[in-house]
Amino acid sequence: MKKIVILSILVFCFCATQSFAKDISLDIRVLKIDSATLKKGYTLDNFNGKFKVGIFPEVLSETTDVVVKNFYQPEKILPIPSDKKIISHIFEFDISNKTAFKNKKPLIIEIKYDSDYVGFKSIYYWDGNKKIWVKLPSYNMTGRKKMRANLHLPYARLAVMEDRGAMETGIASWYKWKNCDCAASPDYPKGTRLKVTNLDNQKSVVITVNDYGPERDKFPNRVIDLDAVAFSKIANTRNGVCNVRVVLAKEKETVVELTDNSGKVLGESAISQTDDKQIPDFDIKAKSAIVVNGKTGKILYGKNSGQQMPIASITKLMSAKVVLDLEPDWGKVMEYSSVDDDVFDYAGKWEMAYLYVDKGDTMTVKDLFFSSLVGSANNAVFALSRSTGLLRRDFVETMNRKAKEIGMENTHFTEPSGLSPSNISTAQDLAKLGRKVFNSLKILEASTAKQYLFSTINTEKSHTIKNRNKLLDSDLYILGTKTGYLDEAGHCLIVKAKDKNENEIIVVTLGNFEPGGAYFEETEKLVKWGFERI
Repeated sequence: MKKIVILSILVFCFCATQSFAKDISLDIRVLKIDSATLKKGYTLDNFNGKFKVGIFPEVLSETTDVVVKNFYQPEKILPIPSDKKIISHIFEFDISNKTAFKNKKPLIIEIKYDSDYVGFKSIYYWDGNKKIWVKLPSYNMTGRKKMRANLHLPYARLAVMEDRGAMETGIASWYKWKNCDCAASPDYPKGTRLKVTNLDNQKSVVITVNDYGPERDKFPNRVIDLDAVAFSKIANTRNGVCNVRVVLAKEKETVVELTDNSGKVLGESAISQTDDKQIPDFDIKAKSAIVVNGKTGKILYGKNSGQQMPIASITKLMSAKVVLDLEPDWGKVMEYSSVDDDVFDYAGKWEMAYLYVDKGDTMTVKDLFFSSLVGSANNAVFALSRSTGLLRRDFVETMNRKAKEIGMENTHFTEPSGLSPSNISTAQDLAKLGRKVFNSLKILEASTAKQYLFSTINTEKSHTIKNRNKLLDSDLYILGTKTGYLDEAGHCLIVKAKDKNENEIIVVTLGNFEPGGAYFEETEKLVKWGFERI
């Protein structure tokens, strides 16, 4: 990977053809994408987390420069619509070699915004031909003040805006289509979770927007159209319409259908029981398995999915979450210590994934993070946990606390690597974890990279960390994955994948003791079976 060229300048006249662009504070970063990076993918994160671009492996077919610009005074760059308020900088993203971008997979854009307003907001891009801002279907990471969207353009100017003109109260009608807690909205993009409350009886339902409508010019009083299933939870469908208030669902509010066996409503990462008894038409060798709709949490198939089992290195996903939640300094330099060799309490070096460094060798937190997820290096995880400043027992305690917060009631961790068979969970619990952690751009990048290269700082010795996960060589569009193996656990695997219709499937298989790579093939079959069921 070649180094990033950084240009921080003050521009007094950005463009002669744009008379409004004067006295602009501008930061420019130029990234060289070489042939090695084309294959493994990359995440651009050049403005302290304010703007990120995730480039999937082989999205670019040729080497190219990528130029990213950060405009600190957006109101001087482009006109902002009167009914919108811009709540981020304007960022410009430009793939210099346009022929390199084949648009087979989208780029993932993430922008941090600065606003406590709880109403509608989205990522917009500037259409230079029409001279208008165009809304992108966006996912609001409300607790972190970040918006995320897919981008199918090699060049764009992007910003987050909030729309205070979106309707909050009005009439809701209903339609019968997919029989789900979903709705059509003219204000919110697909994937947005909304809380809809009947103003006459105060009954509420949390829905996910999956369509556009009603058209505001034809139905000026209609704020939303609910699927019949959702409408019936707040009103009688014989009434046809009801008066409602529509607001963004809070982060921990959940779709009503997501309940456990006792009827208790679960959290946002919940997994709901399925009433579909169909099973795959092939034999499942894993002792425990689950197939879950990644967007709704509905279980499409389960085999002993509530049975506690050792989970081996899938443990590292929770360790990674603990680190990410503490907002690490990726450039922080860590010195390898003999305490990181505590892994030998569980196994010999020849029996496990191990980062071959010596006491006193120095590397960055990013090197440890990627070594942990790409190569599943156990001593790297121990050093990574130490980089947080937490004692190991406190780090593990945090892992267990976060498991409870996610709703992983049958999970317990005793150490951060997965080498101990005392780290136990269930396929259901791990699917909940997958729904959480695979939304992280950093975990997506690390868990799907085929290899990671770095050099120890003090010795300049190069290290190549390889990912042995054969699913990365399949035709699946993978959004996150992690392997694991112990003699006591057998082969363990979790994967999240997406199809061309934007459907998402999470599959977990535990306790597969078949030889060779049979567990990869089995898991891939379950993913494809899940897409067929959706």
